[in-house]
Parts: sequence; structure tokens; C-alpha cells
Amino acid sequence: MQQWKDVLRVDQNDDKGPSSMEHQFFLHNSLRCGRVLKVKERHVWRWTGFHFGMDLIMFTDGITLSIKRNNRSEYGQLLSLQSTRYVVIRVTVAKLNEQGQIQYCKETEILNIALTKGEEYELLRLDENLEYPIIISANIQYTSPDIPEEKQPDISQVVP
Repeated sequence: MQQWKDVLRVDQNDDKGPSSMEHQFFLHNSLRCGRVLKVKERHVWRWTGFHFGMDLIMFTDGITLSIKRNNRSEYGQLLSLQSTRYVVIRVTVAKLNEQGQIQYCKETEILNIALTKGEEYELLRLDENLEYPIIISANIQYTSPDIPEEKQPDISQVVP
């Protein structure tokens, strides 16, 4: 039911995405995606799925990690028509040792980003001497928190 309400809010231009949100709400409700990069070279990817018309492309050149709001015309029917959309994101980059223990970890703050069509945003600068493979994990929130409707009085208990 909540997913359907979110779809309707976005589709009717009532929700342009979260411009800010509480830390705990974000950690509890955000979408979490991950990717393993085995070698230090240019990588471009997206996590596919239903994202309220936001086609976000992640990419790295081995030095920076960035995000871009894709707006290619051949996907016009699938993408949000809103000129600016907001997204809240936190990215973590980690390197594990042979025992699976964290050897290196770098994390962004929880970022509130406004993206126009085709806009690119640098999320994180990677350490130049970082050894691969690395794990990239992203928490992403595409919609604003639902504002609960005020409770309607229960009229079933009213006796005429």
C-alpha cells in the first residue's frame, strides 16, 4: 500500500523526492545496493529496478565516484518529467582482507542532492593507493517520507 501511495505522489508531481530526512528514518527505509569492483579502471553501472522515474547512473574512474541522473530521450516514457528531483544517498567504499574483515572503509555523510536532467554529482574521492577489489555500497532514498493523514473519527460507534 505504501509503495502505491509513493507511486501516486511521484506520478502526480506531489513528490519531487526527499530534500532532507531524519538519520534513523533514512537508514531504516532506504534502498541498499552494492557492487564489487575487481580492478582499478573506469566502471559505469546502474542498479536496475523501480525507482520512481529516476535512472541514476553510478560511475568511477578509479579516483572519484560520481552519480548522474540519466535523461536519454529513448527512455522518455519511463523517466520522471520533473526538471529537478531530489535524492538522499550515502555511499560506503570498503576493502576486505582475506578473512573478510574490513581493511579499509570510507563513507560519505548522508547527502541531500538535487539533480536536474542529465546532471552529474561527485560523491566521493577515492584514495589513490587503494587496492582492488573494493566493495561499493549505497543507501538511496527516492521518495519523501509519507506524511500520515490525520485520523478520521470512527463513526461506526456513533448511535443515531
